[in-house]
Amino acid sequence: MLEEKDTALPVLDKDGKAVKEIKAEVKDGYAVAEIQLKHKNEDTFKKWKKTLRKDQDTYISDNLFISLTCKGDDLVHSKQFLKENSFSLNACKWHDPLDIMVYRGWYGPSSNRWEPKSSAYLKSTTARNSGKHEGLDLYAPIGTTTYACVDGEVYLNYFSSTYGNCFGIKSTYYDKLLYFFYAHLDKKPNFKIGDKVKAGKQVGVTGVTGNANKTDSKKNHLHFEVRDTNATTGGRIDPLKTITELNDNIETNPTQGNQN
Repeated sequence: MLEEKDTALPVLDKDGKAVKEIKAEVKDGYAVAEIQLKHKNEDTFKKWKKTLRKDQDTYISDNLFISLTCKGDDLVHSKQFLKENSFSLNACKWHDPLDIMVYRGWYGPSSNRWEPKSSAYLKSTTARNSGKHEGLDLYAPIGTTTYACVDGEVYLNYFSSTYGNCFGIKSTYYDKLLYFFYAHLDKKPNFKIGDKVKAGKQVGVTGVTGNANKTDSKKNHLHFEVRDTNATTGGRIDPLKTITELNDNIETNPTQGNQN
């Protein structure tokens, strides 16, 4: 066990300063390393996590599994290591659904109200006729490439009078089965239910279908949801609280001049 733990240290403790303590033990056939960070804040966690990534799509160690838990007042990072092949790590690969991830900013009848906060996940809001917005509106001119955000399986692909051309991928994200939903696509994606997709594969392009068909160009967007059920309604959960990578990559306070 000590040999396995020592093998892991160069990966886990890359900068040598963010880690307070590393312990390892065997649980249910896995070698489990627990890392306790010195600083008690989310920024430290994000910085530490980024040291394990080469770029948007590549982990320094393949198939990384990360979960964040709390012990006392300190952040605790748990990593599960597969027994075979030394430290081949088990996890989810994420790819943003758009190359540029920014909230849509313009609202109002003539796009006269700059209000990016209305593009967030909102359980209650007066800015929407429905009184809520259970997804994210990401600014995207018509024809913007959309990507599979995870390795998964197509679970829906249909037209809705509200959402227009819809597309959905189901996948296990860090040990939890989730459903990723794309709306207002320009055309029905060329996939069948049950098709396998890889994170980063193009699944379509954005459009103004459904109830977005009367919006002007300043409001063009991809509507993106995360759900915990495959039902066509319900089960919508907050993407920013669920997907760590979205917190790192989305610009929630965009510049007006970039959305014309």
